[in-house]
Amino acid sequence: MSPYDFILTGLPMNQYQEKLLGSLQAYLSGGWPKKTYNAKSITGL
Repeated sequence: MSPYDFILTGLPMNQYQEKLLGSLQAYLSGGWPKKTYNAKSITGL
């Protein structure tokens, strides 16, 4: 159970949320997932 799971509990998880949450969790845990996302893809700007 991730400490961030409660944030999106009960909400539909779309691809953007999954990408953002996954990157946030990886950053805060001190590592990045194998498939990394740069700031542009995370923010969607």
